[in-house]
Amino acid sequence: MADGMSAGELMANVDVPLAALRDIGAPGDCVVIYSSKLDGFGTARSDLDIYVVGPGARNDPSSARFEVRDGLDIERWTEIEIAGICRQAVAGNARIDTLKVIYRLAVGIPTRGAVPPQLLDVDLCAELGRCFAVLTAEEVNSANGFIGQDDEDSGFLTARRALTFGAMAWCAWHGKPIFKEKWLLPALRAMDPELAREYWERQMVTAPIGTASIVALAQDLADRKEEGHSDGLTIA
Repeated sequence: MADGMSAGELMANVDVPLAALRDIGAPGDCVVIYSSKLDGFGTARSDLDIYVVGPGARNDPSSARFEVRDGLDIERWTEIEIAGICRQAVAGNARIDTLKVIYRLAVGIPTRGAVPPQLLDVDLCAELGRCFAVLTAEEVNSANGFIGQDDEDSGFLTARRALTFGAMAWCAWHGKPIFKEKWLLPALRAMDPELAREYWERQMVTAPIGTASIVALAQDLADRKEEGHSDGLTIA
């Protein structure tokens, strides 16, 4: 995994007229551009995600949150909604999909305005690690349940899913938020090549006889909060 692309480099390589970006949103809105290239991921075909954060509350609750315009994916939020996500994170009951939103607002490139920093005062890595650890435990429990019913194949597939969640929890504990499985292996290779090799080998086991070893590694990774060398990504 290469170092993340800088804001200047990203904007220099964006095949989108800046005027088109300026036309997104209303006066008073904050507009933020995000690309996986900012995290050191992405390919030549990676697209841009545009986040629009408006002041106050949503005037029309029925209005579309998601929009595609000129090939750009646009998400619309309000400051009140973002503040609500942060309160959930502080209370330990946030969801992964909403944590992704505040992460992208934090690391993205503002083209208009700025997201008020008090709305993003949350230890994102700690909360994301908690979410993935919970998912890991649920999948481990399901895998063991399938095995107990002599459904080895379903147990095997569920264990592999548990391992993915466990590895994502480990990345979060170590200060690297991963929201998409496709970026997990590149992140592991950059952070711990030996762990990346072990993860790959377990995922490539082709017989249910290896289910127990997959489950063991999944649970081990999700439980490694204390060894994390990062204080977490605190966005403020």
